Amino acid sequence: MNTRNILCLLTSSAIISGLLGSCNFMEARDKTDINYALTDYIGAVQEADYSDSRTFVVNGEDYFADNEMSEDDAALIAAIWDTTLFDIDDVDIDKSSATATVTFSFPDLESIAGEGYSFDEFVEAIPQITDNNEQSLEFELTKEDDAWLIDADSTEDLYNLLASLIEGLEFGRLTEENAVAAVETFIDMMAQGDVTNAVAMLKNTEDSFYGYVQTAGSVAGALDGVTDVFSNYFGRADYEAQATEVTDEYIIVTVTGTAPDLQQAVDSVLGNSDVMVPIYADYIEGYINGNVNLIGIAGSLVTELAPAVNEAPSVPLEAQFKVTEEEDGQLYLEPLSGPDLQIDIDGLMNRTEYIVPAIGQLFQDGRITLEQVSNIQEMMGV
Repeated sequence: MNTRNILCLLTSSAIISGLLGSCNFMEARDKTDINYALTDYIGAVQEADYSDSRTFVVNGEDYFADNEMSEDDAALIAAIWDTTLFDIDDVDIDKSSATATVTFSFPDLESIAGEGYSFDEFVEAIPQITDNNEQSLEFELTKEDDAWLIDADSTEDLYNLLASLIEGLEFGRLTEENAVAAVETFIDMMAQGDVTNAVAMLKNTEDSFYGYVQTAGSVAGALDGVTDVFSNYFGRADYEAQATEVTDEYIIVTVTGTAPDLQQAVDSVLGNSDVMVPIYADYIEGYINGNVNLIGIAGSLVTELAPAVNEAPSVPLEAQFKVTEEEDGQLYLEPLSGPDLQIDIDGLMNRTEYIVPAIGQLFQDGRITLEQVSNIQEMMGV
């Protein structure tokens, strides 16, 4: 082979190699541009910057930009994106068209779906998920004016993929945290004297103490001093509340600590003749006239009971509440046990040691006649 032929052969080989190298370079550059386009688009969607995400889509028809999510769905998706990783795997290019496979590593929402979280609790728990769920999605791209743009249908596919992650999720307020918080809210309301709103949280009350609470709430201020009784009691309570039994239908919250000795406070009032004689006098006068005002008598009693509760020594406290979520979505408390206190207005009138002094006070004040005194003594056996 002569020199000229060798040079021709070498030149031809160089041209071919150059052309091949040029093709490889162009393909590598296209793949890089495609990676940038997908990365920037997904980043814009993660940030919910849909005005930016449009710029990476053919004709700006980004499905995310054109289909606004509900506020709750957007909050869930934002929390998911915060812990999602993705890789761009295979990129196949055919002239001005390309297909790229993106593999997403999403947090596995099913791993916490059975925890009974409220919506807010669920969103807060997503960053703590350690299990991942990998899903791949193919993106179609088109090259326009040297720029690679994502096809609109691919943005809809991504939207639907994310929507499938949250589809069917159910949330409830009946969680351990919420049940404990509800009990603490009730106690705080009572400590602040907000009896009316506290009573609205109660249901199926059979415990005597909370029966008095409901009665107090229903009379709406007719019992002077009742607010101070409960406020002094719960305001002095030093307690901890924790969920001690958890089911799908209810949660038992147990309160332990210390609180004023209610029975001692009651006994101190019942043993005080300066307090009880006037109360007995009112009761006897009402009895004679056939118009006993038990609410008024109870009001007089609780007015004296309030400072006694504030001065009573502390004793161990244990109370239990059954917390349920009702059809209105609210949590309600059913007291199962509480402060041991039995007050029966009629029973209070059996303190015979106050009858004679009360009759004497009524006669001295001119509220009854001597004849009525004799009748009362005969009726009551004194």
